[in-house]
Amino acid sequence: MPAAVEAWLVDLVHCRDGLLTAEAATARLAPSHDLVPGSERHLSHIALRVLLARAAGPGIARVPFEIDPGGRPELPGRPVRFSLSHTSREGRALALVAVGGDGPLGVDLELSRPLRLGPSHQRAIARAGSALRPADRQLDDDDTGTLCAWTRLEALAKADGCGMARVLTRLGARGHGDLPAAEVAARAAAMLARLGAAVHDLSFAASADPDPASHAASRVFAAIAMGAGLPLPAPRAFPARPELIGALAVSNDA
Repeated sequence: MPAAVEAWLVDLVHCRDGLLTAEAATARLAPSHDLVPGSERHLSHIALRVLLARAAGPGIARVPFEIDPGGRPELPGRPVRFSLSHTSREGRALALVAVGGDGPLGVDLELSRPLRLGPSHQRAIARAGSALRPADRQLDDDDTGTLCAWTRLEALAKADGCGMARVLTRLGARGHGDLPAAEVAARAAAMLARLGAAVHDLSFAASADPDPASHAASRVFAAIAMGAGLPLPAPRAFPARPELIGALAVSNDA
């Protein structure tokens, strides 16, 4: 199994019928009582299972996830990492799925929206998110910078398995007051070194969005935390037609 990571953007509105048809034709989801049929979460998990079949083979169909000692979901006996995020706003619904070999992996995805956070809280989040990419320009503490920082922090939390609250606490964005920037930077570097991870922002080419014109006013923020040194994946568009979804589940042309 290749160590390279794949990232896929799923338009849950555009792909809804294809995902439901593909799941009806070949059931891949594990039995669950908390996935409401047709919901964004349900559709996102269908896409995740398709991509896991692509990476790990059809034998993983309907196999329940387990939680590893680090708090991350895993497929028992399969050395493949995965991460899922989904978001929606004003009729738009997207999911981001990353699948790769063994190693830290986490993604987060947010659509632009006005935030209702106090200035000091936004400043702390922006500083913590900036510390994860010290070579980049410092993020502003406006809504745009805060959302970008949030996706970085959430991706790291998923890769680590520790939860967002602990990441925010460790990096001074929760419960510590106003930590010096140097202290935040040192803590971020220590977290990344312990995980052997790097955090990257993700951008989406027009080809990954089936209707970019109607979505121009709604910016997408996304980040991935993954093994340091691995090549950054270019996000790909998840297909909408059920026959292409089925074909995706049995091929890996990466």
